[in-house]
Amino acid sequence: MRASRYLRERNPELKVLGRVSGNARTALLSGRGTEVAATIAAMARRYGLDGIEVALEWDGSKITGGAHGKQRLTAFVKVLFIIVL
Repeated sequence: MRASRYLRERNPELKVLGRVSGNARTALLSGRGTEVAATIAAMARRYGLDGIEVALEWDGSKITGGAHGKQRLTAFVKVLFIIVL
């Protein structure tokens, strides 16, 4: 994060994004989506990020967990949005 501070000093208009990626199935389908969202938001605040890219991967081409999995993913995104604001 030192590098981002240095770059921002030299380029005040620079925007720095954090990226969270990985397999979301375990966290979201186990009901830990709110905890994961809170952790992501805390990291964004701690490091002064301008935004977050969330790239969650699901096993297979369709959302694992069917409609239930889709509902949990939607709830996760809503919680993350509320926490970050």
